[in-house]
Amino acid sequence: MIKYWQSMQDYKYFLNESKVHFDSSERVRLHTGLWKPWQKLRLFDTDKAMEFLLPFYSNTGRPAKNQPQILRSFILFFLLFSEGLAKLSLTLWVDRLKHDRLLAALIGCTTDSLPPLGSYFDFMDRLWAAPPTDLYARDKLLPASWNTKKPDKPKGKNTKHRRQSPKSQNLSKNGS
Repeated sequence: MIKYWQSMQDYKYFLNESKVHFDSSERVRLHTGLWKPWQKLRLFDTDKAMEFLLPFYSNTGRPAKNQPQILRSFILFFLLFSEGLAKLSLTLWVDRLKHDRLLAALIGCTTDSLPPLGSYFDFMDRLWAAPPTDLYARDKLLPASWNTKKPDKPKGKNTKHRRQSPKSQNLSKNGS
């Protein structure tokens, strides 16, 4: 169940109201480095996305909040990552939103009303729950060998694991 869906009209109104409170450096950032993502988010109609996403939500249970904001956040995250302006870490991204009111506004939130990290994973899990015959099923997108190699265990007591090159391993064995 979706509790509240921020319509495109509400989103555009929120952006216009937020811009009034931006300082000069935030306005410059918006009109330079964030211009393309900002325009793409303004054109991305989340109302049409709701029609697609609605079947993934039940009519009962705890209502989901901030779904269009999470969708916009993912889009902004990937747009900035593709430009080299964000690291590929959802945890770092959500933390960055908490400290950047301009990015928070671009997704349709204030810094004190952002969706928590767990809501992003719930959103992804909801979409991955589609039947495996679908085009975007998890097993079709990720190969069977994805992430099967276990990390090497650290050697020695109370030491951090760090890979040694074969040359340094030979030196330590020889006592040099």
